[in-house]
Amino acid sequence: MIVHTYHHIIDPESAQTRCQQALVDLWCKNWASYGWEPVVLNETNAAKHRFFNVINSSAWLQLSVNSWAYIRCCYNKYMAMENVGGGFFADPDIINYGFTPDMLSYPPERLVFYQVGVPCVIHGQANDWKKIVQFFRNCAVLRRCGWKCTVEDISDMNLVQDFYETQITTIPVVEDYASASSEAKLIHYHGGINGNRLEYIMKTRPPQF
Repeated sequence: MIVHTYHHIIDPESAQTRCQQALVDLWCKNWASYGWEPVVLNETNAAKHRFFNVINSSAWLQLSVNSWAYIRCCYNKYMAMENVGGGFFADPDIINYGFTPDMLSYPPERLVFYQVGVPCVIHGQANDWKKIVQFFRNCAVLRRCGWKCTVEDISDMNLVQDFYETQITTIPVVEDYASASSEAKLIHYHGGINGNRLEYIMKTRPPQF
């Protein structure tokens, strides 16, 4: 069973890029150790999408507290996943501690999010990914967001809150690194960690790889 992630190099010479690449390398080894076939997507996969230019040139979508270089990667991962035919996706900062392919769920006609409110681990068919890309495209073109997202901080994570009720099933498997239990199968080591995330992971809870 394939598990996809998305990695786009923003600045090849930066220390942050080297740290991120090391995290992606660990991610691949870690997920493979639990029976997955890791596949790393990049902007080449997203650039083939019919809405790539619309979304990546949207000034409205750039209204975020985060850098556009980072935010555009968040949108591009959805387009890349639709282009490869959908399937299972996990961000590079999701470390596996026992989540195997037989644990996937397959609700019909809906994307599955494995962390409440956070689109970091997602599963769905190509048409399910297509629906959420269409949703982002409509937001960009109409320059509007739903009642749960403010124009002061527009991001994929905030926009999808208005997509939840009719289009998404949430199965809470992923736990936040700051409060993860000893039985956690998937842990999200997100940007809230100060410093090198790879070093933090290896010091606090070394994964299998």
